[in-house]
Amino acid sequence: MERNGLLDVVLGFLDDLLWRCCKAGEEVVDVRNAHIAEKVYGRTLGDIQMILEHRTTVVSHVLGRRFDLLEKILSSFSRLQGMNPYVRRTGDHVERENTDWVNGVMLESDMFLNMFDQICHGMGPAVANGVGEVTRNIRLMGARAIAAATRWSEEGSGDPSLAYDRILAGEVVSVNLPLHRVCARVTQFFASAAALGASGLEGEALGQAKMQNLLSFVQENRESLARLVDPLLKAQAFMIQIRLGLWVRNGDEVVKLQVRGSFIGTLGRPPLSPLPQAALLTLPSSPSSLRSARTTPPCGSGTRSPGS
Repeated sequence: MERNGLLDVVLGFLDDLLWRCCKAGEEVVDVRNAHIAEKVYGRTLGDIQMILEHRTTVVSHVLGRRFDLLEKILSSFSRLQGMNPYVRRTGDHVERENTDWVNGVMLESDMFLNMFDQICHGMGPAVANGVGEVTRNIRLMGARAIAAATRWSEEGSGDPSLAYDRILAGEVVSVNLPLHRVCARVTQFFASAAALGASGLEGEALGQAKMQNLLSFVQENRESLARLVDPLLKAQAFMIQIRLGLWVRNGDEVVKLQVRGSFIGTLGRPPLSPLPQAALLTLPSSPSSLRSARTTPPCGSGTRSPGS
């Protein structure tokens, strides 16, 4: 694999394919592109999965000595960030409904299942085996993903406490946030015993060590973590509003996205919940701030009228 640069070639092919699926002048995959709709990427992801399934050898080698390949993987996920955006319609009902959301959810899920999921499952064994600078590279990969997600988040960010009202008023929202999911998965890893390697700790001592390891990672990325929560709140508000019937003018497509997309997404995409939990750890720990966090409504305020 290393001698012939096999993973370099296949990852390069995937990146080139995703670039070809972007609209002219844009850097985000167009889910209506024929290559995406027909899942042309499937074979390439299958090849990547077959290579990375050798977790104790290939994945350990990549994590320990080939950080450049991890950067290629993050670059591929960045092409998916924010794809298939939605804007709430008012007035006339959408004329033509489609299933574009399926293309986006399946692409993101397949990339996680065939590529990043293999990396994540190999993290623990790589740390235990002490190959190269594994722990340093995992932390660096998490930091790079958090930085990339933060830059993207800040392009369309606003007051997080008004996320509900902002998308209700017509701000763009997307549920395809693969960079955020990468951040969540790496954050979750640092809260696990696997991140500690062969520590030999048990019980309370193990719990304290896991918490200290997580806090250390969060502290290293404190400022960025606090700034990338806005798209998560918007996506959550989007799903809530669909259930309340506030997106009926957009047709059944958004209803199917909310009902079926959330199920399909769990097949491959890591949960986002560790990310806002980690962001909460960046808040000041004073009693006043805790009271504020409990009493501030997360999704705005005001009376809603379905279908307005």
